[in-house]
Amino acid sequence: MFTIMLAALLNTVTTASPGAPATTRLPFARAALEVAHTPVDEEHLLKARLAMLSGQLDLARREFIIAAALDRDAGRIPLEATFGLARVLYGQNREAEAARLLDELAAEALRQQNVDGAALALNDALWLHLRANRRAEALADGLRLTDVLNDTRLSDTVRREVRSRFR
Repeated sequence: MFTIMLAALLNTVTTASPGAPATTRLPFARAALEVAHTPVDEEHLLKARLAMLSGQLDLARREFIIAAALDRDAGRIPLEATFGLARVLYGQNREAEAARLLDELAAEALRQQNVDGAALALNDALWLHLRANRRAEALADGLRLTDVLNDTRLSDTVRREVRSRFR
């Protein structure tokens, strides 16, 4: 619970958000992830999605952070909340920050043996690092993604999704 309160306190400052709404700019992976949420998680995710669609990226950012904190407190990997937060950061022209966030998500997913989530996070982080002209980080993500793609536990759906991006 402390994590949620800290996340909310740290993200109460509002600033102008340049750029188009993130939902129109970011071609993140569309593979469906099966993530269980409690009603509280869903409430924050819904608020975040609505705020994002209306261009209120700071509000969306705060709600995604709260949803991620709730997931972590419940022992779950915050896949949906973190991908949403990355979209918001991209919409705020903060590609490097979004990529680092997804790199952290990939590491967390791998620690918990979720190779599908790690592959999707690395896939998008790689793309974002390239957009931010961070070639060394993109190369590192590419190498990690290659290892994950060779993992036999990776689902065929996610494997096709990742490979379709880099033809």
